[in-house]
Amino acid sequence: MEDIIHNSTKYNLVDQNFDINLLSQYKLFIKLHKTGVTVFVVDSSNSRCLALEKYQYELALTDNALIVSLQNVWSNHNFLNAGFWKEVVVIPSDLKFAFVPSELLSTEIKAVDYLRLNAPVNLANTLVKQADSPDYKTTCCFSIGKSLYEWVNSYYPTISTKVIHNNTCFLWGLYKLNQGKQKKLFVNVEGDIVTIVSIDGKNLKYINSFEFHSESDFVYYIMLVVQELNIPAKEVELKIWGSFDEESDYIPELKKYIKHVQLGKRPTGLKFNYQFDEISEFHNFDVLSAYDINI
Repeated sequence: MEDIIHNSTKYNLVDQNFDINLLSQYKLFIKLHKTGVTVFVVDSSNSRCLALEKYQYELALTDNALIVSLQNVWSNHNFLNAGFWKEVVVIPSDLKFAFVPSELLSTEIKAVDYLRLNAPVNLANTLVKQADSPDYKTTCCFSIGKSLYEWVNSYYPTISTKVIHNNTCFLWGLYKLNQGKQKKLFVNVEGDIVTIVSIDGKNLKYINSFEFHSESDFVYYIMLVVQELNIPAKEVELKIWGSFDEESDYIPELKKYIKHVQLGKRPTGLKFNYQFDEISEFHNFDVLSAYDINI
């Protein structure tokens, strides 16, 4: 696909086995960020990745601006306009979320009230959702703009579009990866947002996301969490995924303070053909992990 006005294609990879006539067994995942959208298609019959695409656009400060950028992508696309998918899942990637331990959940408190502890919410133009992460005994309360959700639904009227926050996808991927084996710090980067997770065995100790604008900001927030968790820097084992380039300064800068830093890999169990090798394995861990999540 050629570059679109105000948009650019970062990568656009489609497996040769992708068959438009088999959409009823394919799941479509759409991860939304204010500076880009990631599209992921998986064949639910064999857990094979059939498409992985990323489009970047100018910073969208409002849902209306985001819809304009998305419209440019959809209107020129080969399969996003098609209906009759097995499942369509929208994945917001932003700071509008709050994780609540299961034992603290109350039927007398609405999800929006939990969310308001962490982010402003205007119910006139916002839908508030919640999704459980039973493996870590927590629930994510999050939101998506009504107009944005309705815009996506307009393309898939025969399907009840599902919504889940990218941090819930990240946790699910970590659970499958870690399986209670290690005490580690895990980091995911999407655009200008860094998410930091601490897991001790099967216990979720910490999860939060921060907006950053430089490598020094990036390192600052990670070290802030290390200090908050009272972990000596020399003992920290950190695994990182994200949308950054391999030649970026994130890892070298981080290694000045933390010795054991490892780039993560793709979720196990998901199959890839050779053409996806051009994308670094530490990219897209959150959205790829969602291929078998129960929503």
